[in-house]
Amino acid sequence: MKMRHELDEPAMPILCQIRADGEAVERWEIGDKPVIFGRGAHADVRVQDDRLSREHFAILRDGSGFVVCDLNSKNGTWVGNQRILRLGLKHHDCVRAGRTLFLFEEGPDTVVVESRSPQGHATEVLP
Repeated sequence: MKMRHELDEPAMPILCQIRADGEAVERWEIGDKPVIFGRGAHADVRVQDDRLSREHFAILRDGSGFVVCDLNSKNGTWVGNQRILRLGLKHHDCVRAGRTLFLFEEGPDTVVVESRSPQGHATEVLP
């Protein structure tokens, strides 16, 4: 990804897969087309996690913002500590699906990920 100058058009939102220590493993730009995350062949983004459904959740544009939608997954999709069916995303929202953590970023291409959640405790991956 290229770095953008402040006067350039704003960067697309991204979803980062993060490790429990907060380091970004991989990232995907989220545009106007919905993006489906899961472990199956029909997912737009395939993630190796046996706790994910084949098509686990989607992120899509909703007006001027973005929402995350659970796709009837077995283990649920979580934002913060809340299991969600559909929820508007905010900058730095943490999405958990299966054992995998993701961070939603609305800002520039540079991602700063801390290993602490807004509640002040370390982010952890559940077994």
